[in-house]
Amino acid sequence: INTPLKIQNNKRYILVDNSSLRSEFGAWALSFWNENVEAGIPKLKSLTKDRLDRLVKRCDEMGKRTLPDAQEHFAELIKRMNKSPFCRGEGSTSWKASFDWLFRNNYNQLKVLEGNYDPNSDEAYRQSGEYRSWQAARQANKNINDQW
Repeated sequence: INTPLKIQNNKRYILVDNSSLRSEFGAWALSFWNENVEAGIPKLKSLTKDRLDRLVKRCDEMGKRTLPDAQEHFAELIKRMNKSPFCRGEGSTSWKASFDWLFRNNYNQLKVLEGNYDPNSDEAYRQSGEYRSWQAARQANKNINDQW
């Protein structure tokens, strides 16, 4: 079921099915992304309909339904990603965050906002009991698979 997302700016509403107003929001998001992401995070060549749909849906899921709230939310995500060496591709795998990754599901933006990718969060996680439990389970599975 697709319910329209209402993004309100004063008395004006941006609805999912209002193509001219969605285009306006999309143009702003594309420009803002490309002007504000730091080196390492890929710039966008275009904001396709699918990308815009995911962006609008993720804003809706976070309760950011007014245009100023959605813009503020978007800006906060970029700010947090810019501060993250992991998101910039400075982790052990050289993986880089992208627009598509950020809005692919409703978890990635939450992880960014909750600080999972902040500097030193990897080290803090590696020192946690949760990581050691995961690592032990992973090793146990590897040992079982090696026996086969």
